[in-house]
Amino acid sequence: MKENVVKKFFSASILVVGVSVIARFFGLIKEMVVASSFGLSAELDTFYLSLMIPALVISTLTNPLASAFVPRYNQLKNKSERASMDFMNSVSSSMITLLFITASVYFLVRPVLFEVLCDQNNLEQDSLIFSLIFSTFIIIQGLSNYYLAILENLKLFLFTSFGAIFSSLFVIAFVSIDKSIFYLALGFVLGPAFYLLVQFVVLKKRFSLGFLWVMPFKNLDLSFKQQYGVLFLGSFLMGSTFLIDQTMASYVGSESVSALNYGFRVVALFTGTATLAMGSVALPFFSNLHIDGRITEMKELLHKVLWLVFGSSFIIVFLVWVFGQDLVSLLFERGNFSATDSEKVTEIFQFYIFQLPFYVGGIVLVRIISVVQKNKVILLISGVNFILNIGLNFILVQYWGLKGIALSTSIVYFISFLLLWRNVRLILSTD
Repeated sequence: MKENVVKKFFSASILVVGVSVIARFFGLIKEMVVASSFGLSAELDTFYLSLMIPALVISTLTNPLASAFVPRYNQLKNKSERASMDFMNSVSSSMITLLFITASVYFLVRPVLFEVLCDQNNLEQDSLIFSLIFSTFIIIQGLSNYYLAILENLKLFLFTSFGAIFSSLFVIAFVSIDKSIFYLALGFVLGPAFYLLVQFVVLKKRFSLGFLWVMPFKNLDLSFKQQYGVLFLGSFLMGSTFLIDQTMASYVGSESVSALNYGFRVVALFTGTATLAMGSVALPFFSNLHIDGRITEMKELLHKVLWLVFGSSFIIVFLVWVFGQDLVSLLFERGNFSATDSEKVTEIFQFYIFQLPFYVGGIVLVRIISVVQKNKVILLISGVNFILNIGLNFILVQYWGLKGIALSTSIVYFISFLLLWRNVRLILSTD
């Protein structure tokens, strides 16, 4: 039985990796098209700064949702199919309502945020249009993230990376039509919109009891509200770190935000794939093991997962430091993206990559903490990370510039992993 669980876990992870590799391939093409079209430019800086708030809103609202929703849903399903379905519909209606309210508020305040965040206001004449685009993106991507949590809990891991594929394809298509920031933003939103439609059709067919609209915030029990509330605060603190990084990068000099984003996105080729493979699969598997009281198997599976994560990550980190310059040049050095740009992005990439084993391993540990519903631990560690990130950014940026911001992030994830590991060991030893 033990080997069967491990085998199923890694089989599901391999499936996610396979689809994720395809998604990353299209993601690479997308980044190459964007790099060739815009290079490191003030115009692209403006786009990324405009995207910061919607990205933070989406991650804050939806990242904690799966960790709060899945354990509670599985508990209810063990008791009653009807109760679990009522709970799911209530969460769905509540999330849609919350996303619409948030998007409306963002639409109203975006002009002010835009003026504050963007020194070179290249998109001023399109302010209303971009407000609509990014407000719509909050609703679409936020709801899609929630639907993905349901699909992954059903172990339909094939859908895990489909969103990234559609997003990349639409960006590539629209930027190919017109090399403008407006078309980049349009493709950025319409890809997730198409994926959301696919998700909804699949879920509508999957649930025989009906995927229905109900009164928002009804049938949300106190346990779920407490767990989600704690995770929400933790998600906000962790999500704010990249916003802070980009804001500080904007003061380093022109094109710095673009450079930081390129470096981050190259690292995301590795962290994103690994996180999807381990994090997406971990939540439903560890949740079911915990509900069945199979704590020993949870410990054994965790140890095997972490050994795999650290072993493969150290190899990747070594290769990045040896061949990082070649990789960045191969990916981006064409069109408006120069050799000097490649050198700048490579330095950031190489300092960001140190986070790989600690970031991925930390995601798995967070899933376990959420499964046992000890989410206050995550909030406390997120608070420590937030303070550390600001402090280290201020110190390291003075010595290494943008590289210091990247190194700060890696150090934060290292310390975060140590704190998470200590708490998970205590939780599983007493559970």
